[in-house]
Amino acid sequence: MDDVVNPADVAGLQDELVQHNDRIGILTQQSQTLTEGCEEMTHQYDEQKAEFNAGRLKAQETLDKMDQIKGGIGSLAVAVSTAKGHQRHYEKKHRELMEDIAGRQRELDRMDKRVREDTAKAESICERVQTQRTVKDLENELKQIEKVIAEEERRQGSREEIVRTYKQLRDRYDETEKTMKSLQRCLVKLGNMMEKRVKQLKVYRQSVALRIKILFQSLLSQRGYCGVMKFDHDKKLLMVEVKVEEAKKTAMTKDMKALSGGERSFTTVCLILSLWGTIESPFRILDEFDVFMDMVNRRVSMAMLLRAAREQCNKQYIFLTPQDLSAHIGAVDVRTHRLHDPDRNQGTLNFDRRGSSHDD
Repeated sequence: MDDVVNPADVAGLQDELVQHNDRIGILTQQSQTLTEGCEEMTHQYDEQKAEFNAGRLKAQETLDKMDQIKGGIGSLAVAVSTAKGHQRHYEKKHRELMEDIAGRQRELDRMDKRVREDTAKAESICERVQTQRTVKDLENELKQIEKVIAEEERRQGSREEIVRTYKQLRDRYDETEKTMKSLQRCLVKLGNMMEKRVKQLKVYRQSVALRIKILFQSLLSQRGYCGVMKFDHDKKLLMVEVKVEEAKKTAMTKDMKALSGGERSFTTVCLILSLWGTIESPFRILDEFDVFMDMVNRRVSMAMLLRAAREQCNKQYIFLTPQDLSAHIGAVDVRTHRLHDPDRNQGTLNFDRRGSSHDD
């Protein structure tokens, strides 16, 4: 991640740049002052040197008059010595000033280089802003910003911690985003699969319904009945219409209550057999299905049930009926269990096994 420069750092660099510019101006003025002082001292030195030369010339001229001016030689020698001392002093001072100027020039060059670098760094972040505010105002604002930064670091943590937390959260976000995209692609695939399966289910449902209808009509036709089954899959309703043999010229009977008990029981057996043809179950049990049937309907119904059981020999069929089954005793694949009639006068029920079985 790229380094993020705090606006407060930019303001600090700008303040430091202004301070360096001010210091450069001061140093420049001091350099000019020292240069002017050096020139003045050089001028004085030249004047004194001229005076010295003049005095020396005068002394040379007065050598011939040495006897006359012996009293002034001592004072002149002292003046010459003093002038030489002044010369040495100013020469030393001149060297020191020149060294100081050279050192300050190097410092100025170094500060100027740093100012250019800091300026380039600051301008890479934002454009330079011209301001008329004083250094004191900027320093006060900088202190306030530093206080705010310190308070936020105390509350939120240091910048390094925030950056580290941000990177961790960013990595988690990227990983979550990848997972979401993968899940979205998976959901699209699942949606397509579900849509395809729904279509196949509707086709299969129509096929099963058609099979049930055909089987129901085939079973009813064994007694000369006609029947229609209507499936409403949306409302989850099944409507059955039956027309018996005696009413072939009339319309279909929509109300099953209009049929006799035997006709309704036979229709129910046909309905159950047609439904069993599409249901996979290892056990199939039917209880008292022939109670209200006449002999003809009972014989036809029993024959249909046994035929269905023989066609699907891998399933167990159990039929419970209070009617006589002597006509079916002796079949190889039929096992009949007959229970004793209950004792109507007993006070408690006897759960001992009292039945007898006939295996054929």
